[in-house]
Amino acid sequence: VYVSVAHLEPPETAGLRFGCLDALREGYTPLRLHTVAHALLAAPREAVRIEFGCAESSAGPTAATRLTATRAGLCNAVVWWFDLHLDEETTISAAPGCAVRTWKQNVTYLGTPLTLERGDGLEVTLLNDGDDNLHVMGVERVQGSRKEDNYAR
Repeated sequence: VYVSVAHLEPPETAGLRFGCLDALREGYTPLRLHTVAHALLAAPREAVRIEFGCAESSAGPTAATRLTATRAGLCNAVVWWFDLHLDEETTISAAPGCAVRTWKQNVTYLGTPLTLERGDGLEVTLLNDGDDNLHVMGVERVQGSRKEDNYAR
């Protein structure tokens, strides 16, 4: 599972913008990133690796992933997707822009957006709660003098 942070533009309907409602969302929203205006603010990183061939899960209950902002922007979402490696030669990817469109990417909107500068460090904490979903538990700035916690709703 790969994770990044992003700025997603809210959709506009009949001239009305509904971005103010994003903070009220609970859980995650599946969507195809290429269908909405967005900017990834950090390079995606592997957050969780699940080995389905093992008797015990290789993914623990929580995973913390460090990201570095590659561009400045207003971070209002955590996005994630997976690559499924079937064998040494065959991989099915759910990454943005992938050729196979079987799965969507997932988005968790932050309750309060973070203003990022290029080079800011972040830690994204995910929870694998055994309910077939990954939950974004929080995004914390870990570099510089500004330390803010932003927990997803």
